[in-house]
Amino acid sequence: MTYACMNHDGRGIRRGLCALALGFVLLPSTPASATVVAGLDREALVRGADGIFAGVVRSVRAVPGAAPGPEILTRIEIEVTQAFKALPEAAEGSLVLLQTGGTLGGKTLHVHGQARFAREEPVLVFVERLSDGRLMPYGMAQGKFTLQDKDDRVLAVRQLNDLTFATGGSGARALGPADPLRFPMRFELSELEGLMARMLTPGVAPAPADLR
Repeated sequence: MTYACMNHDGRGIRRGLCALALGFVLLPSTPASATVVAGLDREALVRGADGIFAGVVRSVRAVPGAAPGPEILTRIEIEVTQAFKALPEAAEGSLVLLQTGGTLGGKTLHVHGQARFAREEPVLVFVERLSDGRLMPYGMAQGKFTLQDKDDRVLAVRQLNDLTFATGGSGARALGPADPLRFPMRFELSELEGLMARMLTPGVAPAPADLR
């Protein structure tokens, strides 16, 4: 196997996110696979994302893509309830993401490691703008969290089942699931504003707990 550094839609390098066997699969006859990426902790998500939003998913539907881009896209519309890092595309309170893949006209285009959304799901999304202008979760599934109420707290929880993480230097690399200490599966939503404030204040480093 060889590593390929590519964007999520295979168009070129962006911010050093490396994917192995990116996994565009036209179904049927789908082999078991996973996308290999460089892991993003919370600090990297905050720094690298073009926008950060909390909201509720209002619609998820497949739409045809425009050449020379992907043949099938999934359009996710999110009603924004809070903007932590704003984008002009969400100025009217609605954010539209266009992910590669979906099912349309009896054909399915599957991308391993892509974020999964459900209607009426409360979410926190770290968003990137691609070279073609589309918005999608930064770091694939790493950039999408489901919001859950628990004991008067709001937890942001993510699922990374389709992703494998590459670690180590430029030589031999280890492949495996995300280290929960470096790439936590959940955190309290209230922690995000404090982390952003510390990161954006010159000379103030994030607390060690924020970098887990």
